[in-house]
Amino acid sequence: MRSRVIKKEVAILGGGPAGLAAAYELTKHGHEVVVAEEKPQVGGLARTVHHKGFRFDIGPHRWFTKNEELNEFMRSLLGDKLLRVPRLTRIYFNNRFFDYPLKPANALFGMGLIMAAKIVADYAAVRIAPPRGPVESFEDWTIRQFGRTMYNLYFKSYTEKVWGIPCNQISADWASQRIKGLSLASAVKSALLKNRMRGKIKSLIDEFMYPMLGAGLTYETMKAAIEERNQVLTQTRVVSVNRDGRRINSITANTPTGTIEIEAEHFISSIPLTEMVLSINPPPPPDVVRAAKSLRHRDHIVVALMINRPQLTKDTWIYIQEPGLKAARMYEPKNCSPHMVPSPDVTSLGVEYYCFEGDEFWRKSDDELVEFAVKEVADTLHFFDRSELIDGFVIRSRMAYPLVEKGYHGPLQVLKQYVKTLENLQIIGRCGTFRYNNQDHAIETGFLAARNLMGGNYDIDRVNADGEYLEEKVEETT
Repeated sequence: MRSRVIKKEVAILGGGPAGLAAAYELTKHGHEVVVAEEKPQVGGLARTVHHKGFRFDIGPHRWFTKNEELNEFMRSLLGDKLLRVPRLTRIYFNNRFFDYPLKPANALFGMGLIMAAKIVADYAAVRIAPPRGPVESFEDWTIRQFGRTMYNLYFKSYTEKVWGIPCNQISADWASQRIKGLSLASAVKSALLKNRMRGKIKSLIDEFMYPMLGAGLTYETMKAAIEERNQVLTQTRVVSVNRDGRRINSITANTPTGTIEIEAEHFISSIPLTEMVLSINPPPPPDVVRAAKSLRHRDHIVVALMINRPQLTKDTWIYIQEPGLKAARMYEPKNCSPHMVPSPDVTSLGVEYYCFEGDEFWRKSDDELVEFAVKEVADTLHFFDRSELIDGFVIRSRMAYPLVEKGYHGPLQVLKQYVKTLENLQIIGRCGTFRYNNQDHAIETGFLAARNLMGGNYDIDRVNADGEYLEEKVEETT
């Protein structure tokens, strides 16, 4: 049977933050657009799942950006549905809470004076006689920055839990982006000169913005605006990107009612870069195919628990660094918005796990995963009593995080150079560009791709390219 054909000016692959941002911007300026999204809901990893009156994001999704244009966009999009939320995020480790972002003084002295002395001595040793060789891995970078003792205490086990590979196989990019602002020397200075330093450190995110019905409200609102003039197709999985030489002519997608063909003049892709490249027909050159097959992603599971208690903690989310536990992070949606639960008498908890699709943990049944999470969080950590559990379910996400293994730059550059040879294709978003972007970065890439089609000349690779994720700044006082 012949496929149904849709013809538009622009076809967008993926209906997550980046894809919808591109479609929204193009729709606003009168262009004909169609979005193809694999899942029944838009929003990708930023969607909100509903279950028996409870709402769960796929992990905590606060809105914070230093880009004022994006802040104004969110305010105009959601208006009074955008809440301001006091921010409390901590690390749970060794039966204690530590600040997050990790404050070096708190990390240094939180383990006691003897351990603090060991940390400082170890740090002094690596500053006097730094390890030889290039800084290539997360382990290399962190030991040089903090010493081996602090690396082993605060960084090694949690990072390996999240990424599933040893720290000496993780690219140093990950460390330089996520913890670049920390300095053990400044921690000691601030601890010794506490009064003189007071007032100089100012948090940028003592509070953040959050949609009252969950992060997914942002993308459902964008979808509704797009659909006033254009199409957003859900349950539409792209299976083939069809090219003629250096131009993409169409995409083929499977839907519940059959196969469709989407023809367009321009294409914007936010689906995983590796999957997109491997779906191109005729296939790219062999070196490009090898590069696409060599890059990996980390997969993600949320065990969503509904609990008969008004509140568990005041935290918006907590990193679980406790040795021996597989849970990496947990979040209490009600602490972002009271509308995330059906009654003030109950709360909920999302417990996050990282794995690889097909491994032993991924293959567990939903019931097994709920029981696993209850044993860790209730029986071991005692955050609630299992008798208070109302219900639980599981949300699985494939290809949630690009895996920044040591040496990933080479294959990634092969893929990006190939994409540049396709004259009517742009790649955007976290998985579309294989870069660990947050919501604001993803939306920005979508806007810039749209503006490129309207005569702009923006380098999408420059978004979030400074390799630094800062949540604090120093302000001079007079």
